Amino acid sequence: MPSMTIRPIEPARDANQIVALLYATNPTMVTNAAEWQHRRTATPARARLVSFAAEVDGRIVGSVHAGLDLFGNGELARLDVRVEPTSRRRGIGSELYRLGVEHVLTLGPRRVASTFDESAVGVAFARARGWQEHRAEVLSTLDP
Repeated sequence: MPSMTIRPIEPARDANQIVALLYATNPTMVTNAAEWQHRRTATPARARLVSFAAEVDGRIVGSVHAGLDLFGNGELARLDVRVEPTSRRRGIGSELYRLGVEHVLTLGPRRVASTFDESAVGVAFARARGWQEHRAEVLSTLDP
């Protein structure tokens, strides 16, 4: 198995690959590299956001973003882990998750939330780590 490297995300360098990962894990995502990069670099310091990429053979196959919710009072943190479907079940998500939780715990939030494109694999990953579903959304799409 190829070796994995985890490193901090560099928005200017990684935007294209992160957007490809977003599409691979959420095909209805509406974004592009310029929008993602702007959103990431415009995130205020008060969010205390950390972002890491997991690379295999120089290609980003997973990411974690962890920090305080931008629209709250500092009591809610967000944790987002993504691993492309063909790279799952290799420990990549577990290691990214560990790094994200480690950071979130330093922030002292009262609650932590995450969102993901629901799948049996994603739900199993969350439940195995003690997460509970508090809200589900149904996404409707239309191809014009």
